[in-house]
Amino acid sequence: LNRPKKNKDLEDFDKYLIILEAITLAEQKPEDFKHRYWLNNLIQKQLRNGLELTQYYSLRNFKAIQLTPEKTEDAKREINQKLQEIKQKYYPEQLE
Repeated sequence: LNRPKKNKDLEDFDKYLIILEAITLAEQKPEDFKHRYWLNNLIQKQLRNGLELTQYYSLRNFKAIQLTPEKTEDAKREINQKLQEIKQKYYPEQLE
């Protein structure tokens, strides 16, 4: 499947946003077992779709987000950096 690079980057942008939101929800409600399974699967699905994160190992399950806040912060910084890179590449005028 050959897709234009821009389309893939924009798909990745959406996936990074989904992961970031799932992490934020997990951090806000660490004892919310009702959503735990859903958030874990959401993060896993996005990571399986070809995204690469240095902190991947710390996001493998919901519990890791609770128990390793420093690694989770590193992952959030990395995701935000990747989002900025994509924005800079395709929408530099919005960053000025």
